Amino acid sequence: MFCPVAVSPRPGRVVLFARGPSGQLLRREWASAGWGDVQSLGLPSARTEGGQEIPADWQLAACSSGPERIDLFARSPDGDLLQTAAGGTELEPFAFLGSPATTLGDATIPLGLIAPPAVCAKADRVDVFALGQTGELLHTWLEGSEW
Repeated sequence: MFCPVAVSPRPGRVVLFARGPSGQLLRREWASAGWGDVQSLGLPSARTEGGQEIPADWQLAACSSGPERIDLFARSPDGDLLQTAAGGTELEPFAFLGSPATTLGDATIPLGLIAPPAVCAKADRVDVFALGQTGELLHTWLEGSEW
């Protein structure tokens, strides 16, 4: 397994996501009885509104905003943010969110090319962070379904 990321949606449960040797997304869960089997979720990608398939790069980020929800983030090779949500054990297809950016003065700055750190401080809100080109901290968020 490569590039693992773990998230705990509730006490006693840990969900590990990682990439396999051929790029597939892997999932493994820890519950009170121990680690379950590794499950392959296929090659992660998203579709743009025009139907173009965009692959997800290797590094992932994850957070949980409730006991039955996990948000998983990746980047496209061009830096676009991809997001999917898991409820229970099912993973939705990745959504193409575009290139989130922040404004510094009059300039719009994209949030980088690596999987951004993400945190869910409350239900229905995901905060995403990155470092800008000169080292400044950039921040954007998803509240409900709106960036």
